[in-house]
Amino acid sequence: MNNQGINSGAHSATLKGKINALEETITGMNEELNFYKKEIQTLRSEKETLEDVLNRKASDIRKNLANEVLRAEEEMKKSYTTQKNENNKLQQQITTLKTEKTNLQQHLLDLQRRVAELELQIGQEDH
Repeated sequence: MNNQGINSGAHSATLKGKINALEETITGMNEELNFYKKEIQTLRSEKETLEDVLNRKASDIRKNLANEVLRAEEEMKKSYTTQKNENNKLQQQITTLKTEKTNLQQHLLDLQRRVAELELQIGQEDH
């Protein structure tokens, strides 16, 4: 019986040691688990912050691009109107110059006829 008491004492000490070791392992794992939970929470928070920043920047970019497009459209309309006015002005000048050319050609023809008439008169007077 003496042997049994020693064996049962050694057995219980070993069992107690194993339980203590398991408890320490569980405690270590719980600490590690809590560390990773905090790490996950931190990463989630950073992710949300980055998403918010990204959304704000995307919104700002959309607004800036929309404003830039509107400005470019206004500039293009203004340039189109200016070019159209310039084209109309040049077309009027072309029309005026064509009219003047026609008038000058008519006047030239009239002068050529007059010169021919005068030459005939001078030729008739000489004979």
